Amino acid sequence: MCEREHAAYGRDAGCHDSETDLGFLGSDHPAAAAFRSFMRALHLHRRLIVQALGDVDAHPAQAVCLRRLSAEDGLAQRELADEMFLTPPTVSRMLKTMEQGGVIERRPDADDQRVTRVYLTAKGRRLADELQEVTSRYVAETFGSLPDEDLRKLTRLLDKLSAGLQVVAEQRETGDRPAGGDPAHSEEEVAP
Repeated sequence: MCEREHAAYGRDAGCHDSETDLGFLGSDHPAAAAFRSFMRALHLHRRLIVQALGDVDAHPAQAVCLRRLSAEDGLAQRELADEMFLTPPTVSRMLKTMEQGGVIERRPDADDQRVTRVYLTAKGRRLADELQEVTSRYVAETFGSLPDEDLRKLTRLLDKLSAGLQVVAEQRETGDRPAGGDPAHSEEEVAP
């Protein structure tokens, strides 16, 4: 299964805990254990979502694109690339495939011919609705299996992790370095 997922995502997702060497942390450090658990959950999520979307012959990136366009039709290709954290050439190739499949159409912007806007076709709207149903069933089957209180805690912790990841990403993009301290430790404690 790992090889198929690696091909589907174009990167090494890591299939076994033993493949993750975190060097300076040590294997029993809480951050290392959390990272391994996160990666295991991410790997399984990718595997399951690819399977679920495969039932309707869609790829995860296409599903994200269709969901965005169903919420806001006529986005510029560049906006889609930015929102999907993909390069413009990658999005352009994906859109070409989707256009050939009849689910989207690309048109020049009425005011700025340099900008290409992306619109769902009737077939694309039907597929977007179908993907929404598939995603809803997937979420109910997976995340829905956890008690509500656990889901609230998980949401809070993932939001906190995302905020920290956003700071690091912005620092890397601007070339800034953290203002000191160990990024593995936060001054703010998380309540259990």
